[in-house]
Order: sequence, then structure tokens, then C-alpha cells
Amino acid sequence: MIVEVTGPNIQQINSSTYADSLGVLVGIDRLPGEPAADYLDRLALAVISRRDASYIGLMNQICLALGLSMSQAIQINGPADSTITSSLAGLVLTTAGVPVTLPLVTLTVDNFWQWQTFSGLTDAINLVAGFSATLLGEDGLTLQLVRQSNTNQILAENISGQTVHLQYGALVQGSESFSVTVPAYAYSADGQTLRFASPVPDDCQITYQYRLLPYSLIAAPVGLISLTDPGMARIATGSNGQIVYQLQEYLWNVMGLDQSYWGD
Repeated sequence: MIVEVTGPNIQQINSSTYADSLGVLVGIDRLPGEPAADYLDRLALAVISRRDASYIGLMNQICLALGLSMSQAIQINGPADSTITSSLAGLVLTTAGVPVTLPLVTLTVDNFWQWQTFSGLTDAINLVAGFSATLLGEDGLTLQLVRQSNTNQILAENISGQTVHLQYGALVQGSESFSVTVPAYAYSADGQTLRFASPVPDDCQITYQYRLLPYSLIAAPVGLISLTDPGMARIATGSNGQIVYQLQEYLWNVMGLDQSYWGD
């Protein structure tokens, strides 16, 4: 007797390995047909990634659970004091205390979100005095840009000696604090070196903010939007005061899940 198995009846399954047991502990499921080696790489990344209820944690968790990767979209360069932020409010480029806001999304006449492209945003950045931008990789919609800034904070970096070269980047002057009292010091021109009048005490640590330049805007294959985002007010309604079409759909979904959002 011959048993014939047709293509649609064949299902791809994973064989159980020790990696699957580890995945249970980490809280990341194995994808259908995912090789054990690739699964272990994803688990290793999950272990060192922030995965809490914050925006960063949720983005990491979604990408890790779905096997997706974030990537660099646009590289931006500018003056040494440049601050770059990306959010629903737009891409804000600030130098010498003067901000320039480039919208990521505009509203059509029929109250519909129209997202800017990476290439269009790159062209707009290159028109801002003092800034330059380069498109990295494939074009896409700015909906994919994660909420981000080129200004970060470092907590308790160990320092020693009289001339201290900071590990991460250009210091935002005035943002620094020390774990112990330190001698007088001066900033270097590049903002990444501190020169003290005498060696700092033993076990000295510095907490500070720093800027990354050039900075690459990070994009993800998924978008995460909060109805409570401060930038939502700018793009929530059209000129006639009506809620934009996509946001109406989001609200219906939210109110269907939690009827406490209904009101008169």
C-alpha cells in the first residue's frame, strides 16, 4: 500500500532542544521553523535587552518576539552642540538654542495621515543650516522611526587621574555630577575630556549626559504609538477639528477592548 502525502498537508515543526527549555525561562517563543542556533542568538539578545513596560522595553519585546530587527535609517551630522530628537511631534534639530522642527507626518484635506519618506526627510534635513544627512539603506516611511534622541545619560562611570577622557561621547556641559568632591576642572574643546587641577579622589564616579554626533536615526519594522504621547495633540485632528481617520480606527479598537474609554 502506498500512502501519498501532498504538499499542503506537510507542516514545518521544530524539534525540541535544550534551547526551547531556555526559551521558557527567558519568555521568548521559538518561531516556526527557526533553527536552534538562530533561536539561541535571539534569546541571548533578549537576556541583555530592556523588556519592561516602558516605550523602549515594549519596542524591544515586540521585535524580539517576532524575530524583527531595528536598523539605521538616516545619518545626521551637525554642530557640536546639536540636539536631535524624533517623536510624533516631528524631528527637532536644535543648535545654539534654536530649534527647527521637521514634521514626520502631514494631514491631507480629508483628514488622513500622510507620512514623510526617509528620503524626503533626508532632503529636508540637508536644507537646515549647519546640518547634513545621508540616507542609509532602503527608503521607507517615517512612521518606522522610533522615539529617540542623540542625548543620553550615563550613570556612575568610574574615572581616575588628572585628565579624564569620558568613555561615551561629548559631555553636555552642566549635566555632570560626581560621587565625591572633585578638584576644579575645565572642559576640552571636543567636550569629551575633563582636565582637573589635581587627580580626582579614588573611587570617583561621574554621572552625565552626552551627545552622539554624527547620529543615526533608528527605524523598526513596527510602529508603537501611544494615545497619551505629548506629540499626539499635534497630529490628532484636522483643520476642521475632526479626528484623523487612522486615529478614529485606533480609538474604536481601544474602546472595544476597554469600555471605560466610552463617554458622552
